[in-house]
Amino acid sequence: MRTLPAVLSFFLLLPIQAQVLNGSFENGINGWNVYCPCQPYQLTGNASPGGGQYAVEVGILDFNCPCTIVETIYQPASWLQPGTWVLSAWIRNADPGNVPGAAVRLSEGPAFNSTILADAWSDAGVWTLVADTFIVTGSTDINSLQLSLIPDDGNQMAAGLFGAFDQVQIQQLIGTSIEDQVDVPVELFPNPAIDKLWIDLPETPRSLQLFDSQGRSVPVPQMVFNASRLEMDVEGLCSGPYVLRVATSKDLSTLRFVKQ
Repeated sequence: MRTLPAVLSFFLLLPIQAQVLNGSFENGINGWNVYCPCQPYQLTGNASPGGGQYAVEVGILDFNCPCTIVETIYQPASWLQPGTWVLSAWIRNADPGNVPGAAVRLSEGPAFNSTILADAWSDAGVWTLVADTFIVTGSTDINSLQLSLIPDDGNQMAAGLFGAFDQVQIQQLIGTSIEDQVDVPVELFPNPAIDKLWIDLPETPRSLQLFDSQGRSVPVPQMVFNASRLEMDVEGLCSGPYVLRVATSKDLSTLRFVKQ
């Protein structure tokens, strides 16, 4: 017996994330525009789980560098087309617990004063996979779209801190029915879940999507992936059944759980 309606649809990832130029920063900062000449950034060998050798660290807002108030490191995203997409990245926040933290952002123009299509945040001081699903419509100003690395949220922080970014991706989603999916066995516990949910995975996830019992996309909660275990903070979710779609480089899994 199915616990969700038979008409519920899910999503498959299409392998189009390559349009994000150098999203893993293995080629330094190539492909990204540094708007502020005084914007501090540096490569680090402390890369995210399952990533390459390098990630990039971007300095937080510095009033001695006024242009960081209006812009940050970015690249154009005018290759996007109408449809449903997911923006994901691994982020390590500069100041752990400073909410909402560092982010990757897709906007119709400069990151801090334009319409935002997607915003994926992390306030954790460890590498955390974040994702945000968004829709590009016929009225979206596609030619102005840009993807930005935001090292801080504008809250007061100690000087000299860096937010870190790795494996920045944008992937398109297409609808498909549940009958078409072949699920790979993945351990998930506890179920029902109250505050934390743990998922044992064979490798680092590339992206995740979360849906409620009505098939509506839900923002993916705070997550930390360590070794082969993904920890998800589900305390803020409403009670009820959920479906989590987990994509790795080889498999796509459908996981069902209940939030108490």
